[in-house]
Amino acid sequence: MRTLIFALLLGAVACGSPVRTDLVVQFPSELREQPDAGSPVVCALPEGSELMDMHETSRFLTSISLADSLRTEPWLRVQTTDGRSGWVFGGVVAPLNLEPAAARRWFHEKRMQALFGPALSARIWEMAYRKSPATDTAFASRLHEVLLLRDTMNQVLARAVSHDAAAVPANLTWLQEPMQYFFVQHTPTPRLFTDFRLIARAAAGTRGEQDDQFARIGFAAYPMDSVESVLPAWVFPLGLEESCSNLGAGFHLDMLTKISAALLAGDLFQPELLRWKDQILADMLDDSRTYWQPKEKILAELDRILAAGLCCLSDRDLLALKARRGMFSAGRVRMDLRSGKESGNSIFAPNFRI
Repeated sequence: MRTLIFALLLGAVACGSPVRTDLVVQFPSELREQPDAGSPVVCALPEGSELMDMHETSRFLTSISLADSLRTEPWLRVQTTDGRSGWVFGGVVAPLNLEPAAARRWFHEKRMQALFGPALSARIWEMAYRKSPATDTAFASRLHEVLLLRDTMNQVLARAVSHDAAAVPANLTWLQEPMQYFFVQHTPTPRLFTDFRLIARAAAGTRGEQDDQFARIGFAAYPMDSVESVLPAWVFPLGLEESCSNLGAGFHLDMLTKISAALLAGDLFQPELLRWKDQILADMLDDSRTYWQPKEKILAELDRILAAGLCCLSDRDLLALKARRGMFSAGRVRMDLRSGKESGNSIFAPNFRI
């Protein structure tokens, strides 16, 4: 009997206790049945209303203008103090009792969960706050892991962000905060690119030289701002993302020489180095590629590459380059675009325009 009375007393206290609140409404808004501005309204939310965070976000971001400022935020599932549940646009609320830095982190976490889901978001934050590696071996292992994570994030971003030219562009610059080695660029949709300034800064704090050498090759590959891009050193840009090959100017040989030297020094960054090698080879071997330099310069650089004894080039690579040299020599490739009087021809790209 005493046990029953004690349980009833506990229930009475619980029913009379105040509802825990986590958020405060900063702009007059509405609680909606679904995460959509067109969804039916559950109730009005006057400024100053307090809400409980139900720790669920929409799986997308929405852009809404608030006080002459465009906010791109997720919808949050919340509960009012009188027990009504629904969705509120994240831009109209703020967390209670958090310092500015913690509040900023709270907003970032909600946005990350909306874009990447709770599991991937948690993995991104765990990686961001992991202790800095002490050796080049540990740094290489970390980099392999974060590059795979970056590739996954880019795939999600490509699906999640609207490609409609008429749509309001999503501002995802906040993604920069948890990114250790990457830079957020909009080209035209958001994408994460390796920032070799950040790579070099991390490498400078480790024991061993292989990571420093890898960073220097990154600087050589992307000399303009040291950020990975679709316009590396070995191409000639024709636009923001369009290019032709600059074979004949010496960049292909220089990069392949640096890659070979790094591979001879150690294999910690072998996957990344060989990925560069494959990109450079593709630039030379792609049948649809056009070339900025004249035939004489192209043949001269190809001959130097073939004679250099570069360890990064396999026997199969060398055979392909020799066959490609024959195509250049026979004028079966479009070359000398810089003169405006291109030579050669290509059955693979008859409609090419500069």
